[in-house]
Amino acid sequence: MTELQLYKFIDDHIEYNVVNKDEIYAFIPHYKLKEFTDLLGSHILDDEGINVVLLNGYISIEMIAICEYFDINPDNIFEK
Repeated sequence: MTELQLYKFIDDHIEYNVVNKDEIYAFIPHYKLKEFTDLLGSHILDDEGINVVLLNGYISIEMIAICEYFDINPDNIFEK
């Protein structure tokens, strides 16, 4: 996943919460999960997967580790 791909995905009406510079949560609706996992690719999901919180209608996922994995600067994606 590139920085631009993640930016476009988040910019497409994905809500998020910036708690601090080390803690950012994205709230991905269930109907967008396939699109999101396709962006991530199978290599990040094959081994241990990614921890998420399953909520009514969406998942909450901590984005800092994902940004680090793909060498993406979260400041370029998430407004504070």
